[in-house]
Amino acid sequence: MWLFPNSTLGKKTREFSGKLHNALLPNKSQWLAVDSVIEPAIMYPFVNTFFQANEIKPITSAISRLRCSTLGVNRHFPMSLLYGPKSLGGNGITHRKHANTLKWINYFLYNVRMRSDISLKLEVSIIYAQLKVGTFHQLFSLSLSDYGHLVTSSFVAQLWYEMEPHGVTLEPANGCIWTPDPIMDSNIPLMELAITRFNKKGSAMINRCHIFLQVISVCDLLTVNKLDIHLAFFSGVRPPSRKSKILWPTIPIPPKKF
Repeated sequence: MWLFPNSTLGKKTREFSGKLHNALLPNKSQWLAVDSVIEPAIMYPFVNTFFQANEIKPITSAISRLRCSTLGVNRHFPMSLLYGPKSLGGNGITHRKHANTLKWINYFLYNVRMRSDISLKLEVSIIYAQLKVGTFHQLFSLSLSDYGHLVTSSFVAQLWYEMEPHGVTLEPANGCIWTPDPIMDSNIPLMELAITRFNKKGSAMINRCHIFLQVISVCDLLTVNKLDIHLAFFSGVRPPSRKSKILWPTIPIPPKKF
């Protein structure tokens, strides 16, 4: 995935705005220009681009100002009316952020279903995020507010961030996406316990430790008798005799004091 070219798209947006202003077109023609030419030309890279929320805001704000200009209203026109549904008195215009979310979902589903060249990369990204959250449940079924801070920024993580506020979820077919298997039915993931007992900073610290030690559940910490925690874990090291079958990401040893 490409990084978000903020300066390039910002420059392109300003250029289009200046040309539209100097063209002196009627409002209806300006609307058609923004809707069919300018906005698609600015937004097309977003679907396969990684960006932070604050990076897209200047672009969407500039497009909103163009929309206001084509409607003949002040640039400070309430956005709730500009993008609100017609049934509530708005103009019924789809906000670019929402439209981009839809494109992200379609882009993701197309590549995964069609087994495109990047489908493997997307699946690896899901698996990596799955290990980061440290549960047996599929990533997209988890609560973003509870687990979102544990995931490294990525295309898949951003897809998750975009979907949940709209109540959208993705559910893979059985066996389609890997998830860790519990050793026994009563096995409890460490991160499920951590997020209920610690704040986000504390659970993020524990998350680093669980990845470094390559353990997911409480049972992974126990000795053979399932009654005691292996002494090696108290020293912050993984017992040499325990070889994980999972290909874990390599991270530096967590500091003793965070």
